Amino acid sequence: MAVRRRGRRVAVVLLVLIGQLLDDQAIAPKALVLTAGLAVFAPLGALVVAGVPGHPVGRLMFAAGAFACASLLAASWASWLPFAWFAQWSGWPPLGLVVLSLLYFPDGRLPSPRWRVVAVGIAGATVIAAGALAVAAIDHPRDLVTVGGTDLTARAEVLDRVAKIAVLAVGAGLVAVVASLVVRWRRSAGKTASSWPASCRQRCSFRSRSSSRASA
Repeated sequence: MAVRRRGRRVAVVLLVLIGQLLDDQAIAPKALVLTAGLAVFAPLGALVVAGVPGHPVGRLMFAAGAFACASLLAASWASWLPFAWFAQWSGWPPLGLVVLSLLYFPDGRLPSPRWRVVAVGIAGATVIAAGALAVAAIDHPRDLVTVGGTDLTARAEVLDRVAKIAVLAVGAGLVAVVASLVVRWRRSAGKTASSWPASCRQRCSFRSRSSSRASA
């Protein structure tokens, strides 16, 4: 299994590199830096799932990385119109998936049931942004987001605004997620600190009993 996974990773990297070299309409690497960074989550997620099968964080991370890899492949072979269209919007879903994985980090559970609203909001905004860009890319399959200064059609302009609003919503969700991580860290730090006195008392008690026995 490990050999197969490595083989797939190598194959993806080679296909991306070959496409960048041979396809004269491949999207420039500088426009793919963020997507390439998100692709790293595929092996990280696979590692988590291998250690803890079915772990939500691992599954979300793997999905984000796999989607990013597909986006990189499409962008590197953009002379094919369906690939060019896919590349215009497929770089966004991995971001939303990564934000969701952080919300469930580290134990695969939400901080509390109230955070389910945040999770649904992030997921919904991610779907809306991706869907809006996918439809807008029908009118601009090669220059919707990867080329600046494009004169958009009326439909694409409206959908682009919808996508931007959804992106802002995910950004707000990210702020909330970071706050949840801080709260979790403080709670865990507090538990660790509170366990220190009891641990010290147990050790001191054990040592005193050992000393008394030795003297007896």
